Amino acid sequence: MRPDAVRRYSPPAAAAVGSARLLLLLLSGSALAACSDSSDIGPGSVITVRVVPDTITLLIGASDTAQAFPLDDQGAFLPSKQVVWSTTDPLVVMVDSQGTVTAMGLGTAQVSATTDGISGNAIVNVTLPPAIGTSLSTVPLTVVANSGTPSATTVAVANAGGGTLSGLAVGTIAYTVGAPGWLTASLNQATAPATLSLSAVPGSLALGSYTAQVPLTSTVAGNSPLTLSVNLTIGTGPAATMAIQAGNGQAAQVGTAVTTPPAVLVTDQFGNPVSGTSVTFAVGSGGGSVVGGAATTGTNGIAAVTSWTMGTVVGANTLTATSTGLSGSPLTFTATATVGAALQIAISTGDGQSATVGQAVATDP
Repeated sequence: MRPDAVRRYSPPAAAAVGSARLLLLLLSGSALAACSDSSDIGPGSVITVRVVPDTITLLIGASDTAQAFPLDDQGAFLPSKQVVWSTTDPLVVMVDSQGTVTAMGLGTAQVSATTDGISGNAIVNVTLPPAIGTSLSTVPLTVVANSGTPSATTVAVANAGGGTLSGLAVGTIAYTVGAPGWLTASLNQATAPATLSLSAVPGSLALGSYTAQVPLTSTVAGNSPLTLSVNLTIGTGPAATMAIQAGNGQAAQVGTAVTTPPAVLVTDQFGNPVSGTSVTFAVGSGGGSVVGGAATTGTNGIAAVTSWTMGTVVGANTLTATSTGLSGSPLTFTATATVGAALQIAISTGDGQSATVGQAVATDP
C-alpha cells in the first residue's frame, strides 16, 4: 500500500449498528483511517463514545433501546469495542447489556456506555402514563318537569398524567337509580384536552331523582375507564298559580260543616304541583268559622282547611283563600247555609183556654 493511501472503515451495518441512526450519527466524521504499507489496517484508540439518542423520555414500565458508538480521533466507528452499560439510579431506570432502557419509577437518571475507560451518556426522563382527569366527578343536573329539554352540561376532560392522552371515548351508560334512557353523552374529540357534553332528555319522567354512570375510556390511560356519576333531579319551578281544587258551591245546614273541606291547588308555570306554599283561609261572610285556616301545600300542590262551618243564619256563606304573589289569589269559596232538621216541639199559642161543651176554643192551638 502506498504511504499516501487512505482507507475508509465501514462497520457491518446490520450486525453492529442495527439502525439507520448510526449513519446520521457518523455524518460529523469522515471515518477515515490512514495507514502506510507497513502499518496494520484498522481502528485506532477510543476517543469518545456517542450514545443515540442522548435524551429518552419513557412512561413508567416502558422500554426503549439506546445505541453506543465508540469513535476514534478521526471520528471512525470502532465496532469491535466491548461496551458496558450502567445507570445512575436503578430505581428510576434499568439498562441491560444490549442498551435496553426500562423505566422503573418517576424521575430522571443517566445511562452510560463505557469502553476503554471512555463513557458516553444519555439522559432518561421517566414520567407518569397518561391518565383521564375530569373537572367534575359527580355531575348534578336539575330539570323542571314539562319545561322541555334543557341545555347540555359540559365537563372538561384533561390529561392528569404524562405523555399524550388519546383514544378517548364514551362507554355504555349504566342507569342505577330510576328509569333508563334519559341521558346522552358525547366527546368533541378523542385527544385531551376534550369536552364531554351531557344532556338530559327527561321526556315524561315523573318528579324525582335519577342516577346514571358514564364511563370514559382511553386506549392509553392507566386509569381507563374513569366513571362519572350523573344525578338528575326532576322538580318543579316556583309557585305561579292558585286555583280552587275542591269544596266550592256546597250546602250545609246552619251551624254545621260542609262535607268537603275547601282546597286549593298551587302550580308552577308549567302546571306542575308545587309543595311548601303557604295559603291562608278566612271566613268572608255568613258568620261561620274555619279550622286549619293556615295551610301549606303538600307534594301534590294541594292545601286544604280542616273544616268550614256555616253560620247560624240561613243564606250565603263565603270563604277566601289567599297566597301572596300567585295568579288567581285571592280565591272565594261559596256555600249555602240551609234550615236545620227539627230538634224539639213547643206550644206556640192556644194553650190554657176554656170553652162550652161542644164549642170550639177561641184560639186555634
